[in-house]
Amino acid sequence: FRSVDCGRARAAIAELAQRGLSGCELDELMEVAAQSVAETLSADQCGVWEFSSERGQALLRAGVGWKPGALGVTIPATAPELPATALNAPLFAEHKITSASGALVSARNGPFGYLAVYFTDRRIFGDDDYQFIQTVGHVIGMAVDRKGLETELRRRAETLAEADRRKDEFL
Repeated sequence: FRSVDCGRARAAIAELAQRGLSGCELDELMEVAAQSVAETLSADQCGVWEFSSERGQALLRAGVGWKPGALGVTIPATAPELPATALNAPLFAEHKITSASGALVSARNGPFGYLAVYFTDRRIFGDDDYQFIQTVGHVIGMAVDRKGLETELRRRAETLAEADRRKDEFL
């Protein structure tokens, strides 16, 4: 049984939170988060999955340790979590994954997806491991919210500018 080094975990979370607050692009933050989680937990793979209830699938949006072509792969998913049966999916079998853990990535409009970490050897996860993964998932969720709010603000600014232009034309 190995558990996360809490000092390394805190440093990784602080760096990710700083990146998230500084306004880095969402895709970049998810890549850095996946790399950070994989390094901190000495994992073979890590992935950020985006859930789509309409399509009933999860998309591997960012990650590290995967073979070329894995990013962008989808797997069936009926909820924003990766059930144990997902380990039977070809992607996981191809990477010889035997252990996995993860946490929900929630945003203000509902679940965004799942942050998952994978191992090719049997791994027992401790509370500190779960806490670390969950906290990184929260940082990603806050970044998703920030991106959504920025997009909404831009849309509203454009709408106001258009209304102002029409008012000037009318007068």
